[in-house]
Parts: sequence; C-alpha cells; structure tokens
Amino acid sequence: GEVTDELCLIHDPCVNNATCNDVFFNDYRCDCQVGFWGKNCSSIDYCVHTTCPGAESKCVNNEDGFECVSTATFDGSTSLITYQNDHTQNMTSLKATFKWRSRKANGTILHMGAAQHYITIGMSRGYLEVKYNLGDIDMNISIFPFQIDTADAAWNEGEFVFHEQYISYKVNKQGFKTPEVSSRTAKQNIGLSSLLQSNPKIFVGGVEHGYLKKNGPMFLNDEYFKGCLSEIRIGGLLLPFFSDEQLGDKS
Repeated sequence: GEVTDELCLIHDPCVNNATCNDVFFNDYRCDCQVGFWGKNCSSIDYCVHTTCPGAESKCVNNEDGFECVSTATFDGSTSLITYQNDHTQNMTSLKATFKWRSRKANGTILHMGAAQHYITIGMSRGYLEVKYNLGDIDMNISIFPFQIDTADAAWNEGEFVFHEQYISYKVNKQGFKTPEVSSRTAKQNIGLSSLLQSNPKIFVGGVEHGYLKKNGPMFLNDEYFKGCLSEIRIGGLLLPFFSDEQLGDKS
C-alpha cells in the first residue's frame, strides 16, 4: 500500500506548543493550544478573550483581529443604519457582499452616493436589482432573467464587484446558484474613483425621507427593506450592527 510521509517529524510545522499529528495522505493536523488557531497554530485566537455584544452574535477570527458577526432584523418602515465611511478613498474598485432574507417584494438593502454618482442595491418586485450611475447615465441590472425570486424568506447571498471597466455579480440562493455574470460597461464607470474617494455615507435597510426626496431617481423604489441582513461587507470590511458604545474596546 501507499506510505505517507511523516511530515510532523520532517518539518515540525506546528508552533506555539501545538501537537502535530500526521494525516494520510502527506498531510498533518495541528492541535492548537488555547489562544491560537490556523493550519500551523500561528494565528492568535482573539475570540478566546472576547465576548461580542448581543445574544446571537458570533466572534470570528481573521488574520489581523476579529469580527463580531450577527444578523439584524429590519422592520420595513423605520429601520435603517447609516455608516460614516472612511475607508473607500484608497480603493480602485468596490466589492459589496451581503446575505439577506425577506418576504417583502421591495426595499433598499444598500446605498452609497455622492453628487450624481451612486450605487443602490435592493429588492424590486421580489428580485434583487442594482441601480447605479458611475458615468453620465443611470444603469440597472436585474437578476430577474435568472428567475430567482428572493422574497420567499430563504437565505440568499449576493456579490457585486464594480470596476472601472466592468461590473460583475452573482447570487447564491438556497438550492440555486447563478453563474457569475460580467457586464462590460466601458466608459460608464469613469465616476467610480470619484465616488470612492469622496468617502460617501453608506445606508443599509433604507434612507432618511429627506435624502430620498432629494435623490429619488437614485433608488429602485421608496420602500424600506423588511427582513434580515447579515455579513454586509464593503471591500472585505464588515459593516457592524453594533454601536461603538456596544463594542467598547472590542473594535
């Protein structure tokens, strides 16, 4: 039969006093000491000494710290969150990812805008849709052609990537996955850099009535989102559902 290499003896890959175990075939497993994690137990387990606020929030380690991941419920009439954005100015492209579930056909999930340039992602007639202007005309992308009804209370995952030369997007739904679609929009995204550099406010779940009244053409409809949102990320950074006071020194 086949013989697996004794990687633990040859390379001694585990660190921080972890126990190394050879695994068939030519692999190994490190059993980490409390306070460390990762393939070689080289990453600090920040969550060992961290309690995230909220009964259902979860502490998740990453390479340079941790996140408090949770799900927020929006009532469809007044619930919204506004974020002061201070991290898009150095980005050259924008990746927005999020998870959602809803039974409501319409509502704004995510919006950011400055002057005439904006990006709005939301529900329209039960389908996910994005409306944006990164050039000189309003553009729409609807997931309707794939017949993905996302207003049935099932969890969905969305990903949109805005680049100066193209926009790509994909949606995963429980039991259904769309192919990744890339939409070339040459010269229509010339305003992307100015939008990102302006550090626009980010709205989740809806926008204030005054803002909506002033910027109505930027939106798919005038309704708030009703349902649950989770793990909204802009450029890979998690938008927290907790205030600075709730997070305390955990941020």
